[in-house]
Amino acid sequence: MTKHHLRYAFIVCTLVLSVAVTLAAQQGTAPSDKPAAKPTQAKATSPAPEEKTLVGCLAGPDASGAYTLTNPAGNKPVQLVSATDLKDHVGHQIKVSGQWEAAAAAGGKAEKKWKADKVEMMSTTCPTEKSPKK
Repeated sequence: MTKHHLRYAFIVCTLVLSVAVTLAAQQGTAPSDKPAAKPTQAKATSPAPEEKTLVGCLAGPDASGAYTLTNPAGNKPVQLVSATDLKDHVGHQIKVSGQWEAAAAAGGKAEKKWKADKVEMMSTTCPTEKSPKK
């Protein structure tokens, strides 16, 4: 065989091998005599909500028995939901760890509540906002 014939044979073998590898990759696994098993569908699970922390002064309970977390900056008070008995912390500055949970409010509008998993007292008194100096 001449060099030309060897080069031609090498190119043909390379092409055949390339085609075979490409076809094998597209097919995935080789067929077998056994019937394919049905894939099991995993239950869709959402990631656990990220736990965050709020700090403020505890007020309450109101007429419905709800406690709220306020702050001296004047942000909207946040209603707390907790398995911990909060009555001993009323009037204290506290830190609550947890996450938001939506609760249906009157009129069909959803209002968020803070689900507190952990309550920690920061101070027995609540700081007041200092008035700006003129």
